[in-house]
Amino acid sequence: MVTEIADEEIEKAWEAIKFLSANPVARRLAEAQDMHRRDMVDRIEGGRREGREEERQETILLLLSRKMSYEEIADIYGLSVDEIRHLANPSPSQ
Repeated sequence: MVTEIADEEIEKAWEAIKFLSANPVARRLAEAQDMHRRDMVDRIEGGRREGREEERQETILLLLSRKMSYEEIADIYGLSVDEIRHLANPSPSQ
């Protein structure tokens, strides 16, 4: 049963490859769709990274407000004290 499904999926993929290889318009459309999907994944991942960075900065500020030292926070996050200071006091251009 599993091999039948796998064989069917392989056959469908092979037919799609043959169709795209023979049809330049369909190939360009498929490439554009693939680029769009990749772009969307990149945007989602970028948003996730940005969100994690914002959360990390908020946590660092919270820890500082609770009188935890720069050194302790740097040790917890594996960053330098200068990096913690920069995250706590970003330059106005950011």
